[in-house]
Amino acid sequence: MHAALSSLLVPQHLPWPADYVSSALARGELSRADIITYLQGHAPREWLATRRLLGPVSALSKTRDYVSVAAAYRDYASIGSADEAVGLSPTDSHAPSALVGL
Repeated sequence: MHAALSSLLVPQHLPWPADYVSSALARGELSRADIITYLQGHAPREWLATRRLLGPVSALSKTRDYVSVAAAYRDYASIGSADEAVGLSPTDSHAPSALVGL
């Protein structure tokens, strides 16, 4: 995904660290419904569609295993790190994400 778009999609602060979600789901500390609800409230519809996460949360939490839900969350969390991966902050005037809206 283009870095300029990535800063618009992911909030600065995720509710859970990406590496925590998989183990928390496995232990029952988080539910699949918690993660799916968060993603449906924050991720773009087309992103959710490609990961088959559109629809009623109750149905999705029954049909998606925790591994695929954790993978989707990890993927969503990594979208915002594109600028940081190249050493630019999203507020840097030379960062691609700073050019959005110009």
